[in-house]
Amino acid sequence: MNKKELFENGVNKIIANDDKDIKELLLSLFPKEHKLNDKAITIQYKLLENDTFMVVLSDITTTKKLEQKIENQQQLQKMIIAVASNKNDFIELKCDFENFIANPSSNITTLLREIHTFKGIFAQKEMLNIVDG
Repeated sequence: MNKKELFENGVNKIIANDDKDIKELLLSLFPKEHKLNDKAITIQYKLLENDTFMVVLSDITTTKKLEQKIENQQQLQKMIIAVASNKNDFIELKCDFENFIANPSSNITTLLREIHTFKGIFAQKEMLNIVDG
């Protein structure tokens, strides 16, 4: 069943039901946000008289971008604090990583284990941009 059929099925179930609470419950299962092209859209559903609906679409693209920017700045601050509070550990980690890059292990198991270890340590230092993916 595709999204359109699923939505139509949900609307039909709401219309067919006589209990207002169940109608509201079913409406609450509908998607609240959708990405359309490069726009973030919120969707509000209102149940009106005579089994009619009002759907309110709001463009929240700018809000989402600002939220992401704030989140990125907070992550950067966490990373700076983690590095600054353990400067010697960071310098040692940096040297170890540079050595790892310059002299990678030829054993695939060892290489994967070292990569996994570095990913974990970078995550502990709040360097999530390094460990994403």
